[in-house]
Amino acid sequence: MLNKILILSLLATISTTTKAEFITCKNVKLSIVGVQGDRDDSHPFNNKLIIQLKNSSNATIQCGGKNYIHLDNTESATYNSLLSIALSAYAAKLNVNVSVNTSSQTDDSNKLSVITLIN
Repeated sequence: MLNKILILSLLATISTTTKAEFITCKNVKLSIVGVQGDRDDSHPFNNKLIIQLKNSSNATIQCGGKNYIHLDNTESATYNSLLSIALSAYAAKLNVNVSVNTSSQTDDSNKLSVITLIN
C-alpha cells in the first residue's frame, strides 16, 4: 500500500512540473534597446529594460520563442551592468550573445539573464 502511495505521489509531481529553460541566442545584434518607467496603463513592459534582436540580415528574430527580452529595472542587482552592455553593443553595432530565462515571461518577452559582447 505504501508503495502505491509513493508511486502516485511521484506521478502527480512529474505531471505538474513545468519546463523552464535557459536559452542562449548567439551572434545577434540589438535592434531595439529601450527603458520604460512607471506607466498608468499597466503595460507588461512597465518598469523594464526592453531589447529586440536582429540577425545578420537585419531581420527581427525571437529568442526563446518571444519577440522581446526584458529585465525589471526595479529588482535586479545587475540591472545597471546589463543595461550598460546593451547600450554599448547597440551604439557600437556590435554582435552579442544573449541568454534568457523562460521561467520569467510576459506574453511577448523572456527575462534577460546574460548579455556578452563578442567580436
